[in-house]
Order: sequence, then C-alpha cells, then structure tokens
Amino acid sequence: MRQGKTGIRAIASATATLALALALLHGGTSPVGAQGATDTATEGQVRQQIIQNPIIPAISDPEPRFTTAKQDAILSRPRPEYDEIGLEAGGLFFDIEHLGRGQPLESFLLFPQVDVGLTFDDNIFATQNGRVADFIGSIKPSLSLRSNWDNHEIFAEAHGRFTRNLSNSRESVREHGFSTGGKLEISEFEFIRASLGFDRKTTVRGDVQEDVGGNEPGVFYQTGLDTTWQYQRDKFLWRAKGSIIHKNFVDVPAGVGEIETDQNDRVEYDGSVRLGWEEWEGTTLFVQPNVGFTRFIQQVDNTGVERNFGRYGILAGFTYDLTAVTFLEGAMGIGLATFADPNSDDFFFVDASLDFVWNPHDSWTFKAGFERDVTATNAVTNVNGVNVSDVATISNELSLAAQLEVTYELLAENELGFRRSETVAGNTIDNVLANELSLLWLMNENMRLRGFWQFTLFSSNDANREFLRNRLGVVLTLHY
Repeated sequence: MRQGKTGIRAIASATATLALALALLHGGTSPVGAQGATDTATEGQVRQQIIQNPIIPAISDPEPRFTTAKQDAILSRPRPEYDEIGLEAGGLFFDIEHLGRGQPLESFLLFPQVDVGLTFDDNIFATQNGRVADFIGSIKPSLSLRSNWDNHEIFAEAHGRFTRNLSNSRESVREHGFSTGGKLEISEFEFIRASLGFDRKTTVRGDVQEDVGGNEPGVFYQTGLDTTWQYQRDKFLWRAKGSIIHKNFVDVPAGVGEIETDQNDRVEYDGSVRLGWEEWEGTTLFVQPNVGFTRFIQQVDNTGVERNFGRYGILAGFTYDLTAVTFLEGAMGIGLATFADPNSDDFFFVDASLDFVWNPHDSWTFKAGFERDVTATNAVTNVNGVNVSDVATISNELSLAAQLEVTYELLAENELGFRRSETVAGNTIDNVLANELSLLWLMNENMRLRGFWQFTLFSSNDANREFLRNRLGVVLTLHY
C-alpha cells in the first residue's frame, strides 16, 4: 500500500510539473482571443490557420479548412451557431486585486454544461422473468477549464452523474470524477499528451468483468494515467500510447450479509507503438505491437485461482484518410494470452480491427467498426451445477451506424451493435444485440434536446442470464 500511495503522489507531481512547464513555455502573453492549434484528439474542431497573402503582403487570408471524414461526419462536424463558446476565465476574477485583475487566467476558457434526463426502463434488473419497470431521473453536470494558446495545452475537468429511480431507490447511482492534463508541443512534428483522472464509478449488472452481484449496484474507485507520444514528419509516423488504471472495488450489500470484493481489485497496464509509412498520399501502412497486463492485488481469489493475466500481440494494417468523404482503417494480427494460474493453458489468438466512416452526401454518414480482443475476467460460470472459474473472455464486436441531417438543426442516428463473447474456462457463450435510435434537436446556441430508444437482447447458453430490455428517454443539455 505504501508503494501505491507513493506512485500516485509521483504521478500527481509529474502532472503538476508538466503544467508548470507548459505555462512557462507559453509565457502568459497570448491575447485573450487567440485560437489554439488543431487538436486531433477533439474531432470536429478543426481551426483555421492564417497564411500570408502572396500578392498583398499586408493582408492575411484564412487557409481553406481541411477536415477528415471523421471530423465531417454528421454528428461531429462543427456548427458554429450551436457549438459551445466558453467563458473567459480571467473575466470571472476581474475584480480580485491580488490576481492582477484576472490576467493569469485571461488565456483560459471555462465550459460549463449540464444534462437533465428522464428515462423509462422496462427491465431495470436485466432479468428474463419477473421484470421490473421504473422511471429514472438523471442529472450530469460538468465543468472544464482549457487553455486557449497557440501552442501547448492545459486542461482540467470535473464531472458527475446522479440518477434517481422513482420506485427502486437502491438502483440509484452516484458517479463523479476529475481529470487534468496537458499537451506539450516539442516541435511542429512532435508532441506529448498526458492526462490523470480519478473517478467513482458503478458496475453494470451482468458485466462479466466488474459486476459482483448483490442488492445494489457495485461501486469502485478508478485512478488512471493516459499518455501519448507522437512524431510525424514527411512520410514517417511514430505514435506510442500507454495507460495505467487502478480499480478499487467496494463491498456490496447482499441480503443480510455483504459480498467482499477485495479479490476484484486490480491494476491494468496497456501499451502500444505504431510505426507508419505514408506510401501513397493519404494512405499509411503500419505495424503496431501491443501489450497488456492485468495484475490483481489479491493474487489468489476466493476460489483458489490465480488471476493475473498477460496479452501480447502485433497488428499490421493501413489507414486511408485523405478527404472529408472516406476514412478507412483496417488491421489484422496475432496475439498470445498468458495466465499465471497453472491450470490455465496459454494460447494464441487472431486479432483484428476495422474503423470505417463514409460521407457520400452532405446529409448522410455511414459508419462501421469491428474489434476482436481477449480480456481478463474473474467471473464464475455455473456448468451443470458446478461453479467453474473463468480466467478470460474472447470477444468479437461489430457496430453499424447511419447518421442523417434531417435539417441543419435536426440530426438523427441509428446504431446497431452485436457482441459475441466466450469464456475460456467455463465455455459460456454470450450474444448481445443492441440498437439505439436517437434524434438530436439543436434548439439554440445554449440548448439541445435528445430523444432516444434503446433495445437490448441478451442471449446465452446460461439461460439464467438471458434478458430483453427497452429504454426510452429524453435528455436536455444546457451549455455555454
């Protein structure tokens, strides 16, 4: 425990040092209205750059805006009349004398937002028999602070989600968290981005990785660090990504007793490096080795199984990203899953992924995605009356979506997803079919209204876990 606390302090110190370095590099001299450089992590917000007019040197012309197909998709393309604009943070502290009349914060923007929703769920416990329906009210506030610099970036963000069931208060949820980080632009070809976050989260009933049962939703605390280091110049691309996530589960009430969840506490490590070469304009070929580890705090769980898990793999693929019409990325490779438990055999598996976006018309977008993965689990499957401890699940997930711009202010989307997962030890096969139909109305520059219908069908060779679920809801978003 002492080492874990020291690590968190070190991460916090590193993040604070990065923020201070960015502030010093920026120098606090940017004007209030300065615009930031393009940030590919925030799709749909490509900002114009100013270039010198070659004929009349005294006049600057805006460079024609270039967007990729992802950024020009119906639901992600910028709509200046309806997008958030933010508050100048310095103006909020204008009269505080010792802050220099707001000057230290003049190059930061505040973005407040709140979502208020009402949902009808016809099967809140996700059961096949004895289904229980309920109305659920929700509120999701968030507040983000972002730098508005020409170079580098610092951000801080706080968020929450609070739900209340009308008739089943035990199903009510309280989630909240905080994240902070920044982007250091080493040169015009290279940058490093890092973020640190802490969240109180709840588990989804029936989740084979996190749900522990009980009378109330499970709760866990998550601390995570994400980093990206990218270098791209001429035809060469280097992109390294890494993450560390610590999950600490809280014991769950179960009737007259309590379900002890210490065996679920774990640390998840993930990393990948992409090496790419733009062989043709807009087409990059790449190889991407990757690695992932799951290390449980309690090495051996309550059933006597050692849960630690490792995954190694390599993908080879391509990315086509040239115009605002088509984005396509596909990759295939091989992976190796390893287990600490001596009764579980290591095995090789085929890995694959697909990401496709097509804008055939200004008012239409089609999307498709596929992902295959092997992940650790600490679930127990009942096979012929005997509890069998699972160690991992193999999943294949396919998604299809269509987006329509009915009018400039009215946007529609239908998304269909299918997921098939199979446990390694228990031989349990789960199939999940989910569909969501939604309609988004951009009411004005500060308000938007979203209505949705969600359908979920869960089938399994473990009949006790099958269910059908419908959710119908509306969400009002207020932002500035």
